[in-house]
Amino acid sequence: MNFVVRKRRAPTIIIVSLVDILIILLIFFVVSTTFKKDQPEVQINLPESKTAKKLPAELEHAIVSVGQDDEIKLDGRAIGVERPAGGPQVHPRAPSGQESFLRHNHQSDGCIKAGGREKSAGLYSRREMILSISQYGDPILRVKGKWIEKIDDHIRELAVNMIETMHAANGVGLAAQQVGEALQLTVLDVSQVEDRPSTMKLNGEDVDPKTVMPVVLINPEIEIGGATETGTEGCLSFPEITGQIERAKSIIVRAQTVEGDTIAIQASGLLARAIQHEVDHLNGILFIDRMNSAAKAALSSRLKRLQKETKRGKRIRPQDEQPLVSETTL
Repeated sequence: MNFVVRKRRAPTIIIVSLVDILIILLIFFVVSTTFKKDQPEVQINLPESKTAKKLPAELEHAIVSVGQDDEIKLDGRAIGVERPAGGPQVHPRAPSGQESFLRHNHQSDGCIKAGGREKSAGLYSRREMILSISQYGDPILRVKGKWIEKIDDHIRELAVNMIETMHAANGVGLAAQQVGEALQLTVLDVSQVEDRPSTMKLNGEDVDPKTVMPVVLINPEIEIGGATETGTEGCLSFPEITGQIERAKSIIVRAQTVEGDTIAIQASGLLARAIQHEVDHLNGILFIDRMNSAAKAALSSRLKRLQKETKRGKRIRPQDEQPLVSETTL
């Protein structure tokens, strides 16, 4: 038997296959490079800002810090910042020409309508309460205020803070005893109450109460006489408690201003009621003292509960949220 021996050609096949792969890769590289060169360049030009300003290189990355005293620093250097107007200030003259009324910016304030009536709730919802308000049961509310001999910066600052606190608590009046100071000092503002009108004469001249509010009365002395009327009162020191209180329809009060001048106010309506309420506070008298026995007895349990809360140290603090009130709160 004869056997034929044939040479194996596998190595040749392998070599050819490798060459083909290299040729394919070379063709792909050439084609892809050519295609990339043929593509147009796309350039996006953003419009230049008309308001932006080119900052110096050293300010492109700056560090801003605020200290505990509210001093603002830029990269460690103090810079001045213009503060917005509208904060509480003592103005020497009111629009009426009378001196020493504290005034405040009332823009954006408004009344809340509920049940078809205008109410004082939310009048100053954007204000910040500065001082804590003493509640019923705090002994300070029964202390007669000390006569103020000298009207200094402390008294003026206290008056400003009392106004801010009164507005934040949606009140129309606040006495110094209610913020822990036994002094003959009270502040009032009835300008935003529309359903309980007021009339006012300042030093014998008729004025619109809204144009001279808020009012600061120092060492007030009141003359009460004539006809009386019964009306609803609340009190910032008695949360959510109101009562029917008989007061004189009109009064005359003489007091000093924050500048030390003496003024005379003749008032009727809500302003007269508010002044009587606040002057009572300055003498340690509370509005519940003027309720009839039946009304006071009906509130007995609520008053006792309020006294217990006060003994536990509860006060109306600046961080407390103030509930909406249903009647004008004094």
